[in-house]
Amino acid sequence: MKKITLILALCACILSANAQRRLTFEEYDFTGGAIFQSVSDNAKYVAGYSSASYGGANTGFVYIVEEDTLICLNPEYEDNPEFSHLVSASAMDVSDAGIVVGRYTFKDAQSHESEPGYYNLSTKEWTKLELPTEIEDKLNYENAVYGEATAISADGKYIAGYILMRMDNSTRGQLVSREVPCVWVRTNDDELNPEYKLQKPVDTDHTKILTQGDRIYRMSNDGRWLGGLGTNGFGCFNVMIWENHFNDSLLDRTILLGKEDIDRDGDTNGDGVVDDEDGGADGQYWWGGNVYCVSPSGEWICGESSYNGTGYADTELSAVGFRYNTITKVLEDSLIGGIPFVIFDDGEMIYKTSGVTSSSVDKSVFCGTYAGDAGFGAMNFPMIILNNETAIENVENLDVNVFVNNSTLYVDGEFTSVEVYTVLGALIGNYTENKISLDNMNKGVYVVRIISGNQATTKKINL
Repeated sequence: MKKITLILALCACILSANAQRRLTFEEYDFTGGAIFQSVSDNAKYVAGYSSASYGGANTGFVYIVEEDTLICLNPEYEDNPEFSHLVSASAMDVSDAGIVVGRYTFKDAQSHESEPGYYNLSTKEWTKLELPTEIEDKLNYENAVYGEATAISADGKYIAGYILMRMDNSTRGQLVSREVPCVWVRTNDDELNPEYKLQKPVDTDHTKILTQGDRIYRMSNDGRWLGGLGTNGFGCFNVMIWENHFNDSLLDRTILLGKEDIDRDGDTNGDGVVDDEDGGADGQYWWGGNVYCVSPSGEWICGESSYNGTGYADTELSAVGFRYNTITKVLEDSLIGGIPFVIFDDGEMIYKTSGVTSSSVDKSVFCGTYAGDAGFGAMNFPMIILNNETAIENVENLDVNVFVNNSTLYVDGEFTSVEVYTVLGALIGNYTENKISLDNMNKGVYVVRIISGNQATTKKINL
């Protein structure tokens, strides 16, 4: 009687969870690994990128949920794969209308320089975003700009990102790398065919060229709150946030977690460069961190930070998660749950250990990455988790049979996927092949759920 009760409880558990499905895309060639970076707020699109087969260049791609289609954003990769390493693209975020932001090789492919841009799923074209004109006389040589757009609001009105300029310092006559945060504002009302203009001023420091600059990675949907990281020039990455007032003033920049803003006041001898002549890193407190998510309304910002206080960069830093409320100005760190990668407007968080990097607002679509077997060892594969799909009808009998032989589960018949559970309802794995090895499982009773289209049946097996 007890066993029957457990099985019935398991079936109830499966029925309540039967609308979840995980897509792993292991059939694609992601030689250097891949990740789905962001889900559109309306759950229609998922954007990501991977390393291509040749040369390690990034390949951007978008999954269209309703069509169950994966689209490559590197036309050259599809047409000429042997030259794909010369063209790089990434998809970092996507709007509800299907405007994808990232970076793309707009110049001569031999330059290997990718710049901020956006890809229109309707027109299937990349468009380069405007760069700051006031830094042109500082560029050391042509094609010296690199960067990417990292975030777009759900309505497509705002894009955020950064550029990395290799610049010629007029005082010292040397190359200096400088990362400048950027915000672009849409100038028309057409979400499907947008046009963008760089919001100015972006940052005043690109004329003085101090240290390595800042990167914006995440943004609220109204474009007001932005998060990322900044470096003080000695290998310390401070957690940064910005508030945008949408006028001629600078972005209101704050070190949320970090020790010193060397980037602003570290040039003690006034030569235009922060270096050892300004005192070096003596006495610095070493930090590392980044913002991983800004909630849609901008009320919450979360990420990770590490700190050791020793003054030595090679000392191991232990990372802790943080959550910051932009309304109450309360910072919570050392979160018990771990390092949060996703945060919703109600303050609920999803942690790094889940592999999830983004979610739609209604929590129906999650995305991220997971480690899988690539045949030559473990590799990161892009992952999508679909919830609240069309309900699957559970029927007593499908034209599918299962049996076990020598710790291998065989599935005979037409099916979409196979799920294996313990008798207590814990999901062990989701499979699409008809021959499944169960060598690593303990002896005992398990439950197998076979899904075929919108129908499913549950069977019990013994190992």
